[in-house]
Amino acid sequence: MDRQLALAKAALATGRCGLGSCWGLQIVSAAAGGVIAKSDGTRFGIARQIALTEQGRAHPMFAGRADRFDAPFYHIDLVAEPPEGAVILASNARAPIQALALERDGFVFWGLQYHPEFDLGVVAALARLRAALLIEEGVFADCAAVTDYAAKAEAGDADLGLDDEILDFERRTGEIRRWLDLCRSRLR
Repeated sequence: MDRQLALAKAALATGRCGLGSCWGLQIVSAAAGGVIAKSDGTRFGIARQIALTEQGRAHPMFAGRADRFDAPFYHIDLVAEPPEGAVILASNARAPIQALALERDGFVFWGLQYHPEFDLGVVAALARLRAALLIEEGVFADCAAVTDYAAKAEAGDADLGLDDEILDFERRTGEIRRWLDLCRSRLR
């Protein structure tokens, strides 16, 4: 972890731009002086009702995004205290910081606790890959529940309460595309 913190601190010193989901959000937040803590258990599947803050509704990261949305997620830790100067852009009942923005010495960082890069196939694969841990943590009751969930995720099953914010590639990955646009504009 020391090497990852050193890398994140080096990135902060570049004056460029960075994007991090999950661990990326956490490690950059820690490198910038924030506090990372264990969640109250493993969090996996679909993060429900992520709500944009007033700042989030006005931030370019979320241009065109619904004020409340669901997104794939999988994490054990979270940002408990943001670094000085960070702006909290989104939260939900499971994580008080689902998204933040930080600008420091020319470095622009957008961080997400959830995973816009995960499609439902990745969610299903992670369920199967991490089945023992997810059962041990109480996310699933048993192997049959993991198998059922993974099959429903792969099928985009309505029983999981999925909507276009997850099912539509453009909507789910919009934060990444908008971050790429930011980086391109800074290179001009």
